[in-house]
Amino acid sequence: MQIIQLQETIKYGYVNTDEFSVFLDHAKSFIKDLIFISFRNFQNVADRDLYNKSPFPCACVKECWLAIQIMFDKLNINFWRICNEIFATYKTKINENNFTDIKFSLFKLWMIESLVRLEKFKIKEFKTNSVTSVIENSQFLKETVDLLGRYSSLEEDCRVFLKLWEPKTEIPTILWEHFYKKLNSTFMAIETMSKDLKVINASVEDYLEKLDKRVHFSEEDILNRKEELISNKNSFVIFTMIIGKTVQKLVQANEMHQINKLIGRIFVKFSGPKLFNLFESGLHNLIELFLICAIASEEPDIITKFRDKLLLANLTQVKTTKQLSIVRGHIAFMILSCRHMLNISDYLKKFMEQFNKVIDSTDICRLLASGLGDIFHENLHLDLGRSVLIVFEFVLSII
Repeated sequence: MQIIQLQETIKYGYVNTDEFSVFLDHAKSFIKDLIFISFRNFQNVADRDLYNKSPFPCACVKECWLAIQIMFDKLNINFWRICNEIFATYKTKINENNFTDIKFSLFKLWMIESLVRLEKFKIKEFKTNSVTSVIENSQFLKETVDLLGRYSSLEEDCRVFLKLWEPKTEIPTILWEHFYKKLNSTFMAIETMSKDLKVINASVEDYLEKLDKRVHFSEEDILNRKEELISNKNSFVIFTMIIGKTVQKLVQANEMHQINKLIGRIFVKFSGPKLFNLFESGLHNLIELFLICAIASEEPDIITKFRDKLLLANLTQVKTTKQLSIVRGHIAFMILSCRHMLNISDYLKKFMEQFNKVIDSTDICRLLASGLGDIFHENLHLDLGRSVLIVFEFVLSII
């Protein structure tokens, strides 16, 4: 009966005002049934497997959700408000079965993330515009991520929670509040362990290319290649992808004040002394985040801010293993600076002051020597301070 009611509504494209409340009750009841179907599916899937599983057990269930979204658009009904109301009633019911808040939020996020992708498919294939933007449901995501940060520290939970959402700075900053506390972690899970244990032996240029791929993917890639994009990646890598995509879209929208707000939240956590207290893994993760933001923005001011922040991690005040991570980061920023035709005179002079005090380290000299090749390969011109690199090359040749 409910399905017939929905089909008739779509067919005629309107509902009589007197019958609207009755119709809406039918629609809500139908959505509750669909959610229940997915909840039964959820109970039979291990948390670690949710990452690559759909909450829709068959195509017919997925098509029912799609029909509801299209119908709600035609009737000017707020799809997300209705869904959230139903989930709120479901939470009370599920909690009676000893379901924790984390477990329920995991189910709800799993559902809504899939509904978001379905809505994007609807907009693309049916040329319809939603009455409400997906971002209007971001309050739920904020609450869910905050809950995750307060009550769960499991890498498996993080990987399931972190999906690709419409970017606003509130979400990444909440995620950052969670991740900066775990920055020294290796973020290992069983599914990602083989990749996480690999030592980075590639050139800095190849490393930058890998980071570039984390940022430059399209909405169509998310729809069609999501498993390929984020399978076998740990939670921190997925977090950097969210940060990168957020920065990229904010630049496109010319919302520089939002980007500066995000950068400010990152910087405030790490003064010079706090940088020195990071483990090698923590320093590597932070530098990777800096580079992702710089690559995504392609903005000279932002690249300059991050490379100057890295100078606070003075080479003379950390151990050799950390020195290598820092120098690798500096080489990457030199390449980015050359790529965007930025003046690096002052930056190189400050770096040289630090380098001259650790010049006895063979490993650092070897890394810098190989990095110079990448920098010159990017741009052979010696203006904008790049002539200083010749001094580096001369010094390294006689060591």
